[in-house]
Order: sequence, then C-alpha cells, then structure tokens
Amino acid sequence: MTHSIEANPYLYALGAERALLALFLRHPETVDEASAVGLCDDLLYLPAHRALWRACQDDRRRGCGPDLATIYERWERESAQWWPDDFSSLTALLDILEATATRRDLLHDYVALLTAARTRRGLLAMATTVREAEDRGEPTSSLLATAQVALVDAARVRVAGEVPTAAHYIERAFSEAMAVARGERQERRLRTGWQAVDAVLRISPHDYLVVAGRPSMGKTHFALSLLGALARTHGPTLMVSVEMGEDSMAERLASSEGPLVGDQGAIQSAWMEAIDRWDCVPMRIDTWAKTLQQVVSSIRVAKQRYGIVAAAVDYLQLMRLPKAESREQAVALASRELCLLAKELGIVVLALSQLNRGCESRDDKRPLLSDLRESGSIEQDADSVLMLYREAAYNPATPRPEECEIIVRKQRNGQQRTALLAFRPGHGWFEDLNGGPVRDLGRRIMGERE
Repeated sequence: MTHSIEANPYLYALGAERALLALFLRHPETVDEASAVGLCDDLLYLPAHRALWRACQDDRRRGCGPDLATIYERWERESAQWWPDDFSSLTALLDILEATATRRDLLHDYVALLTAARTRRGLLAMATTVREAEDRGEPTSSLLATAQVALVDAARVRVAGEVPTAAHYIERAFSEAMAVARGERQERRLRTGWQAVDAVLRISPHDYLVVAGRPSMGKTHFALSLLGALARTHGPTLMVSVEMGEDSMAERLASSEGPLVGDQGAIQSAWMEAIDRWDCVPMRIDTWAKTLQQVVSSIRVAKQRYGIVAAAVDYLQLMRLPKAESREQAVALASRELCLLAKELGIVVLALSQLNRGCESRDDKRPLLSDLRESGSIEQDADSVLMLYREAAYNPATPRPEECEIIVRKQRNGQQRTALLAFRPGHGWFEDLNGGPVRDLGRRIMGERE
C-alpha cells in the first residue's frame, strides 16, 4: 500500500519537522531541549531534515550556532559528507524554514507529533509484514511473534546510536529546573495539596506509588482524597475500585460529606454543599473493572478520553489476575504491569495494597516494607511506598484519635520520612492537621496560579 505524503499528515508530520528545524535556527538552545525530550534521527521522515538535524546537534557540540551561517559554512567544508542532495536543495529548504511560522512553547508538541507519526508508520509496516507472512502460509504462532516484535519496534522512540552521557542527563535536569525558575515551564512535580505530605514526598508524572496499610487504616479514603486534590490542582484523575460496586462507592463518598440518615433538612443541606464542592472536580470513578486487563484498559481509555494525570487501583490483591505458578507471582505481574503503564502513559499510578499480619505481633505496630502482603516485586517496582498508620485503630483511647501517619518507607528521589494528617473514618476527608480541608487548600493553590 502506498501513501501520499501530502494526503497523510498523520503519517508524515512534515509541518512539525519544518517548525522544529526553523526553531533550532532561530533559538539554538532549543536543540538541547528537543534532544532531551526524545527527538532523534528516526523521528524525522525526510533525509534532508535528518541531515539538518544532525548538523544542528554538531554545531551545538562545537559551541557555535546553529544558524544560517554555520549551515552554509558546513556546506563549504564538507558538502558530500553530510548533505544528501545538491546545493540548490539546501538553499530551497533554508528558504522554506525562514518563512516557516514556529513557536518555542510548542516544542514538546512538535516532538509528540513526530513520535505519533513514526508510530503510525511502524504500525502500518507491521500490518504489511504480518499480511505477507500470512500469504506465505506461516503458522499463527509465527504471525503472533512477528506482530509482537514489530509492535515493540513501532513503539520505540530512540534508535541504536550514541548513548547519552551522565553529563547529558544532569544538564537536562538543571535546564528544566532553570526553565521552571524563569517561569518558562510549569514544574513537573505534582503537589497533593497537603502541606505535610508535600514537604516529605516528591511525586512526578510517570511515578508508580504503592499505598499500603492494614484494614481500617483509611487506604481507600486516602486515595480518594489524594485524587480529589490532584484533580483540583493538576487535571482529571481516575479511581478504579475493584473492591466496591456503585452503591458502596456512592455511600462511601457521600458519608464523608454529611449525614445520610436523620433530619431531612440536614441531609438536603449536606447534599447541596457536597454538590457545590464536587460538581466541577474532574475525578472519575470506575467500579466495573475487576480483572487486570480491564483495569489497564480502563486507565488507558481514561488517559485518551479525559487526559487523566493520575489513577488509583483499589486494591492490588483483589484484582482477578492471570494464572501464574504462585499467587505471589501473579501479584508481582500485576504490579509490574501497573508500573510500566505509569511510565508509558506519563501519569501517576497508585496501587493500594494490603499488609500481612506481621505488624500485629510487634509492640510497635507501624508497618514495614517486609509487611507487604504477597509482595513479590511490589517494593522493587514502586517509586515510592507509603504506609498508613493510625494509633486509634489499635488504641481507641489515644489522645490524638484523628492523627494518621503517612510513613514514606521508600522514595527513589527522597528520604524516608513521615507526614501527619488528620482523618477520622466517617467524618470527612484527609486534611492537614493544622490547615483547612484538602478541597479548600486545593482551591487556594488554583487561585494563586490564576
């Protein structure tokens, strides 16, 4: 099957290619930024565009340009070594780029368009390869293996070549930090809205977080509170409840807002106030997905349809999992799948997990990583592991019944510390001990940003 380049902008994003090259010649520092976010030769379709991209990179390494002068100088020095055509084609391309409208703030979008176009071309090539194998009469197992290999290749962004150095990654991180400090880019870190938690925990897009605790510690409420806060401050979120159905979830949410029994006037008042607080909060809840495949599909669809920034699964061990040699291996498989999903979609994924009874036999009942139930690779996969502990669950007479410890037992990019939040089951949401509710804090943050 043949395709016209002009008629297939989804397959050949030539406009984005030209916009990027024009941007490089006008703002040389954007070459480094584009490289940092994944631009490589393989994403550019036309050989001339790839040659100019390599020339821009080389100019940056030499500390001069790129600009029109350095490109023309390169032609004079080594035309046969770097340019795939004659001089007139080079001047024609540079004239086009001079007239091309481009925007620096759309650099990431340009790269995303090129990535999507390359993936589409790879998928079509995969379909052709499988069809040819089918025509040759190859067995189904061979067709499946061919398709799997081709799909991995279609999703690949970087190609074999020069591996970035440590200095490259360090420069990338500091460059992004400087852009945030100058106000040119929003901070990638997601803030929960809880001052105590934000002080000890760093959450970034594509992080995989495990939230664990014994029964009655408030894991589900913690996840709902957190997703609500993120939805108010960063964008849409999704809760996938494997444990509860629609009726149970509705009662759980509503009971935290006010009375569901008793005086009709009090119920009506709580109802109106709750709707006012939640009506514009883009948090969605799926109580249908129960298998691992359904959960993953639900999150993928929510990312595509609503643009979610975070998703939570309540809870890991309750999902119906694929068959494995042991229960521990099955849970490990599910954990790994959710971890990879977070990286692929660029969203935060929270997996709620039960703990075994090991902490019940200790004098200090605060949970440890070794208490993770059917842990397998859960600890290894997670970027952060949060464990919830409420003294009131063991000692109702405690002088601080509302206090809940959020114990950060693992954090790849931070320390193991503890945050204190206020929570009483059936009496509202998680909130800062010395501050207002999460919903109010979230609105203050949004107001500051506006």
